[in-house]
Amino acid sequence: MLYPFQLFTFYLFLLRLTIIAYFVFTINYI
Repeated sequence: MLYPFQLFTFYLFLLRLTIIAYFVFTINYI
């Protein structure tokens, strides 16, 4: 089971990855 800190770090990593993917998709779309 994950600790709250590890879970929070994983959430930040996932959020950052989603934002990067969104920017890449937007740049490629335009």
